[in-house]
Amino acid sequence: MLNWIDADSEIKPQKERLLICYCPEWCSDEYQIARWNGKEFYYEGQPNDIFHSEVLKWSIFFEAD
Repeated sequence: MLNWIDADSEIKPQKERLLICYCPEWCSDEYQIARWNGKEFYYEGQPNDIFHSEVLKWSIFFEAD
């Protein structure tokens, strides 16, 4: 089970770690794999600079070994 953390929480993820972000207004799937750069959520190829403001919750994305 994922441990969801509010995007505006004082708890921040480790820089450049893969995350799953809950962002229902951003895309029809409501989730986006992204990273935290120390200031905001982002992902390669995002079409504009508003993605960060659309993230409501995030969780660490565990990669398969």
